Amino acid sequence: MEIREQLTRRGLLAGVGAVSLGGIMFAACGQAATMPAEEMAEEEMPKAEEEEPAMAEAVEVAWLTHHNSRQLDNVDTLVKEPFEAENAGITLKWIIWTGDRREFLQTLVAGGQAPDVSWLTDPALTALGAVEAIDDRVAKDQIDLSPFPEAAMDAWFRRDGKLFALPNQSGGDWPVAPTNKRMYEEIGLNLPPTDWTDPDWDFDRFTSEMKLLTKEEGGQPTQFGLLGASPVYLFIDWPNLFDTEWIADDNRTVVSDDPALVDAYEQFFTMAIQDRSVDKPGQVNDLFGTNVRTAFVEERGAMLRSAPGGFFMVLEAIQRGAPFVFSPIVRGTSAQPVSHLNLDGNGIIIGAKQPDAGWELIKWGSRTINWAISRGTGFHRVDFFDEWAENIYGDKAFQSEVRLEVYRDALQYAVPAGRAFRSASYNQVRDQLVRPIFADLFEGKVTVQEALRGMKQPMQALVDEALSQ
Repeated sequence: MEIREQLTRRGLLAGVGAVSLGGIMFAACGQAATMPAEEMAEEEMPKAEEEEPAMAEAVEVAWLTHHNSRQLDNVDTLVKEPFEAENAGITLKWIIWTGDRREFLQTLVAGGQAPDVSWLTDPALTALGAVEAIDDRVAKDQIDLSPFPEAAMDAWFRRDGKLFALPNQSGGDWPVAPTNKRMYEEIGLNLPPTDWTDPDWDFDRFTSEMKLLTKEEGGQPTQFGLLGASPVYLFIDWPNLFDTEWIADDNRTVVSDDPALVDAYEQFFTMAIQDRSVDKPGQVNDLFGTNVRTAFVEERGAMLRSAPGGFFMVLEAIQRGAPFVFSPIVRGTSAQPVSHLNLDGNGIIIGAKQPDAGWELIKWGSRTINWAISRGTGFHRVDFFDEWAENIYGDKAFQSEVRLEVYRDALQYAVPAGRAFRSASYNQVRDQLVRPIFADLFEGKVTVQEALRGMKQPMQALVDEALSQ
């Protein structure tokens, strides 16, 4: 059965109610049970006079992954059932992580409950030694890797020359920019181009337009140019727009005082503090009582920085008549176009009880769009774009209306997430340094140069500590 027959776009948008997850949870066919599950004893069957040949016992693959409330209603129909139909003798069981994905997986492994496969949205799991290399399996099964974007594969699934996963969707922090067409037209501005390589879409034009698109009444913002540039996004991805990094190419040395990095953040905080064209953390909730994605849908901003999960709300709004289209990400000073699109995929966990059956799941996920459709997220190979686009965005006329070709082309311009994110020290750096120091930057309590110089020594200590373990 074709995916479109299984799930219409209207049905996909309908969603389901919230599901509360506490502790370690398993789910199969939409049902959840607290781990560890009690094994049910098989009933003995009376022997027939002539016994039939014994059936091979089904192999169960435990897959560590995550579904939100909307996705739980789709995932069995689009993933579990077709996978099991194509792989007789293998059944699929969800393990749904809660809280921090790294800590959750490490707890499972330490307790002897390692899953067979994990959905890898965090490249540092390979640095932590949690994932099995799959190069031999890829070679043996002659897997063609050419449909996948090489730079994104290198960034997310390779380490030390070894491959650890195959993708089943694209995600990212800002693959394309949802843009309010009406706001642009109201002040006589041309929309950003659809061509990622257009030299006219430079940083000067971007900052100027974000400032023009910002409105205030009584000293309070009523409309922002750009919504959603969170501290975590800024730490992970913003330097890519300026061809710079927090950590040198030896993956060890912190270079937070590098002039190019300082310049990259001075450019942003000029927008945030002087132009006030970008919202500060918590400001949207204080002003409008909502989050940034809802604020964009309610037309409180001209452009949205969001992961693809937030695009679902944008699509729903477009179907109700909202004037939203997609635009490329501005290039900063980068020599090449930059999309903060990444690949999410599946890898075999060290200690897996069923690694071979898990490999069958990984291969299946890489050659279908079922997972991406179930989540309403992005395609992971350009040759699947048309099928994905039809299922999510419908006919060609609608795709043209939202300028979906911008999203298609983003895959070829995906850049690696910064080395700081791929470091095993990322969680500690984020929580101990990035969040408090960036809060001070947004409030203008410290200059960019002071902040980045002050971060160098403590960040280096955290990186060294992680590498020594």
